[in-house]
Amino acid sequence: AFSAAIEKGLVKPEDKIDCQMGQIVVAGRVIHDHHPFGVLTVADALALSSDVGAIKLGLLAGNESMYGYMKRLGFGSRTGVDLAGESPGILRPVNRWQPSSIGSIAMGQEVGVTPLQMATAYSVLANGGTLVKPHLLRELRAPDGSVLFQAKPETRPALKPETTEALRGMFEGVTLHGTAKKAQLDGYTAAGKTGTAQKVDPKTHAYSATKFIGSFVGFAPVKNPAVVIIVVIDEPLGSYHGGDVAAPVFREIAEQVLPELGVTPDVEFKSGPTLIAQTSKASLAQFKVDSLQTEHREASLPKIAASNFNGQASEIVLAVASNRAALMPDLHGQSVRDVARTCAQLGLRLEARGDGHAVRQTPEPGAEVDVGQIVRVDFGRGN
Repeated sequence: AFSAAIEKGLVKPEDKIDCQMGQIVVAGRVIHDHHPFGVLTVADALALSSDVGAIKLGLLAGNESMYGYMKRLGFGSRTGVDLAGESPGILRPVNRWQPSSIGSIAMGQEVGVTPLQMATAYSVLANGGTLVKPHLLRELRAPDGSVLFQAKPETRPALKPETTEALRGMFEGVTLHGTAKKAQLDGYTAAGKTGTAQKVDPKTHAYSATKFIGSFVGFAPVKNPAVVIIVVIDEPLGSYHGGDVAAPVFREIAEQVLPELGVTPDVEFKSGPTLIAQTSKASLAQFKVDSLQTEHREASLPKIAASNFNGQASEIVLAVASNRAALMPDLHGQSVRDVARTCAQLGLRLEARGDGHAVRQTPEPGAEVDVGQIVRVDFGRGN
């Protein structure tokens, strides 16, 4: 509903919408919201998951437009992923809608969507309006490194770029001050939407009052998305709201995946400075580069004594990672994954060559580096 209304130019995020204190009548059917909201901006109606707000935008867009935009986002059709048995979900044509269906569909009822369909739809926002056919396998290589198969992205336009730009800001609001505060990431911006769906009782064929599905789908970072992640919790224990049960899982996944992909943080880490440990004598020597230049920095680098695997005491220098200049850690011997995580924590841009473990790096250990600086690391498989 929000996408259709904004794409058609019917509303802007800052426009006001009366959510009628949580109650609306659609074709004689009274629909209640989960909270009695009054007048909200369109952006806040999304952030706070106002059903009445969504219904009013659906009514504004109209049945045909709602159906058309859902089809453009991939709902009601198989994504075409290279996996047998995919379900198309449920999206009835408009001629099979009831008079009150627009109210139900606007708030997520009377439709069935697979997690992959939902993730694909949100990738439209992340990709600036382009829908990309999903693949399980990106590339297949022979032992000699030659490429045997490479998936070629199939794309089509789904939304206007200016629409997705507006929607990205609105969906970021969901994590900043809406129902998905628990999806906020440490070091990265995030955007997305919570979902709390009633399950259909197989005996009564009506919506259950006790069984729910909590979900969250989002992407990060907001301005230059690298990943889309969807989390679906079937019949959660205790709280069943997506913001409580699924959003924290999204956070845990994203905070591990983004550094491993080498994605540069776009906000400061909330948990305080990251400490990168250096334990070897060579590493320690590299940190003490020039006492005149680093005296003020060494005062802020805590040193502790610890036992190594041989039971001998060794000095460890912990280098502080912040948005200011930091000292380049020694990456030699680390895996590509560990190097990517370290660079991401320091806000550095990694250029990796080869595979295996780090054998050469630029800048050298102990050099001062700034956030956004490029780090080149060669990897190899030694004997």
